[in-house]
Amino acid sequence: MREAHSLYRRLTGRAARSATALEGGLSNGSYLINGTEVLRVKLPSDPVFYRPRDEREIIEAAASIGLAPLLIAFDGETGDMVSEFVEGTPFLGPEATVEEVASIVSALKRMHAIGGGFAPFDLWGRYEEYEKEAGVAALPGEKALKERVQRTFEGEPLVLCHNDVVRGNVLKRKDGSLILVDYEFAGLNYAEFDFASLYSENRLDPRVRKKLLSQGDAKTVLMIKVANRLWHYWALARYKATGKRVFREIADEKLAAVLNEEP
Repeated sequence: MREAHSLYRRLTGRAARSATALEGGLSNGSYLINGTEVLRVKLPSDPVFYRPRDEREIIEAAASIGLAPLLIAFDGETGDMVSEFVEGTPFLGPEATVEEVASIVSALKRMHAIGGGFAPFDLWGRYEEYEKEAGVAALPGEKALKERVQRTFEGEPLVLCHNDVVRGNVLKRKDGSLILVDYEFAGLNYAEFDFASLYSENRLDPRVRKKLLSQGDAKTVLMIKVANRLWHYWALARYKATGKRVFREIADEKLAAVLNEEP
């Protein structure tokens, strides 16, 4: 806790009257400061792709349309930052309604419409790097899937995506509006990757998923297959690096999704 106090002072020039550790988050530590601000302590992860200054630019762009907390201080070298505390409730999961999930789709589309020369997510670069770091044999049908996806998305524009639309990263404010947090993976990508993340990462009620993810969303269904494999390799790599059981569990969950997916 002493580290949080000293880091907050270094970033803001102000003293923290109180600092309370916040639960959640796999790659960073977070503290509620003075009941009104959040200090994120950036822990080493994804060093090949993470660039603090890129994340800052994206957070500021998303905050300008109300989809990210306002930045108060940001260290462009380490990624440590202080942002406003947003009082909101996670709601994704089996209990999420059709209307709630649809509202997230709308919010993501607003983000996708933000123009600007943001850094790329580098989908295929990440795929190859995570697979190499995981150090395991390639998953079945991987080469054919990659070629199919590349053909399908040839010429498709890249837009600003969050790329990590999981339960803890989407909050509903008291007024019903939505806000997204944790922009570590944000960057230019295919819009369908965000939708794939929404539909595949949150254990939605099958009836909700079926109603919203229709046959007309073939590109999103295809991208779900890519995302399952990508995050399987990522989680295995993180497990090797940290030994944390939670990453092994994520890897196993993604592998099960791959093995049970429809052709």
